[in-house]
Amino acid sequence: MKFKTSQWEVEVKYKPSGNELLIPEPQIRMRTLDGKSVENVRVVAKNRFQWHGKNLATDIKLIDPDTQNLVPLSEALEILDNYTYKYLAEDGSVHEKEDIRYFAVQPDGSEQECSPYPRTQVIEIPKLGSINQHRGLPHNQRLRNLE
Repeated sequence: MKFKTSQWEVEVKYKPSGNELLIPEPQIRMRTLDGKSVENVRVVAKNRFQWHGKNLATDIKLIDPDTQNLVPLSEALEILDNYTYKYLAEDGSVHEKEDIRYFAVQPDGSEQECSPYPRTQVIEIPKLGSINQHRGLPHNQRLRNLE
């Protein structure tokens, strides 16, 4: 995301956060083209298991590679090296993002198709007041004077 004023431009890295307290938004439901409910889930793309500092060979059973003995799952440490997100329908089928439709839940419980909210990429600040001219003013007056 970029912040731009007439004097400077700053690129900012950020983590997603909710703004439910600031802007009330309708609940959004995702559905497939044929109306099945969909959720965005995180799935393991690549993983490995370790036991006593050694990587384990996995084939439904966990096996110590040195002794070929079975290792109980409760004793093994699963390490997620990589994961990805998938759109999973209520029947367990996986769908592409292009096949998903978004519906806003209305106060009466009905659903109305909508488009998802786009992520803000640039915030432009048309006028930035001097910090020195606001010293000594209460906070709420400082904000009014900046507008």
